[in-house]
Amino acid sequence: MSDLRARRHLATRGEIVEAGLRLFDERGYDAVTMEQIASAAGVSRRTLYRHFPTKDRILLDLPVEWMTMWDEVVDDVEADLPARAVIERAARVIGERLDAESTRIRTAWRIIDAVPALEAAFLANPAWIARVVTVFEDPARGAALDRRTAVVVAGAYLGALDAAMMHWAAGGGDGTVTDAVELILDRLAPIWT
Repeated sequence: MSDLRARRHLATRGEIVEAGLRLFDERGYDAVTMEQIASAAGVSRRTLYRHFPTKDRILLDLPVEWMTMWDEVVDDVEADLPARAVIERAARVIGERLDAESTRIRTAWRIIDAVPALEAAFLANPAWIARVVTVFEDPARGAALDRRTAVVVAGAYLGALDAAMMHWAAGGGDGTVTDAVELILDRLAPIWT
């Protein structure tokens, strides 16, 4: 795919997600049809379905974006950066991005709150655990954790981040996502000693 075509693809995808979020927030998730989303995004039904085969995939595009950010951070750091530093850097980058898109993120969480069946895709899941465990098991990043410990530590980080995000998104969180991330990283620091 050419660079221009890839940018158009991403732009169209973004327009569809924004239209979907707006309609889900205004009308309720269950009341919105794929046809309404296509119309609001200014795309054909065919284009919409090529990007998103179901309306839940529109909403669930956000966690995919976050995983992509994670992957980019991990791919861009020095190969021998200790696992803890990699995990903390990735958490901070994602926190900063969420703060930059706070209105969009709060909208998404309001929708998720109203559709509990979709909540699991927003929370720590096997795909997230696997990403964190891969960092922990990389021998270039220092003494590799055994798999069991790596899974437990990954779960501790991801569970804490999920809880902080849900609290923040519900409007109960003072400050920013970045503030919450820093608090979590500070509170979880003892697991490294």
